[in-house]
Amino acid sequence: MSSPDPYQPLLRQASEHLQAGRQQAAESIYRDILKRAPEHPVATHFLGVCMVQTGRPQEGLAALAKSMQALGRQARFRHNYALMLAQAGDAATAERELTAAIALEPGNATSHKYLGIVRQQLGRLADAAAAYEAGLALAPDDPYLAGNYGNCLLAQGAIEQAI
Repeated sequence: MSSPDPYQPLLRQASEHLQAGRQQAAESIYRDILKRAPEHPVATHFLGVCMVQTGRPQEGLAALAKSMQALGRQARFRHNYALMLAQAGDAATAERELTAAIALEPGNATSHKYLGIVRQQLGRLADAAAAYEAGLALAPDDPYLAGNYGNCLLAQGAIEQAI
C-alpha cells in the first residue's frame, strides 16, 4: 500500500486556482511543490498546463511530456495533454494522445468529445462525427457533446440531422 501524497492539500488548492482561471496563483503553488519534490509528476503536469494557458506553449508542452512518463497510463492526464497540444496547434499529436486515452478508458465521454473537436480542427468531419456519436452513446445528456455534434453535422451539410 502506498502512502498518501503529502502535497495533496496544495494540489487541491492549485487546482481550484486553475479551474477559476487564476493560472499564475496555481503556477506558484506547483512551483513550490516542485522545489520540495522536483520529480512530482502531477505538479509537473499541471505546471505545464499553466504555462501553455499563459502563452508559453513550448515550455509547457515539455513539462507535460515529462509528466507523461509517470502519468501516461491514466486517461485524464492524456486528454489534458492532448488539449494543450491542440491549443498549441499540434492537432495531429493531440489526436494520437486522445486515441491512447480512449484505449485506456473507453467509457470516458470527455475523451471522445475532445477527439471529435480535434478531428474537426483537422478537417476530418466524418471522423469527428463518429467520435461525437461515441461520446453521446456514453453521455446522451451532455449538452456540449450534442452541440459539437450538431455543429459538425451542419459543417457536413446534414442540416436535418443536425436539427
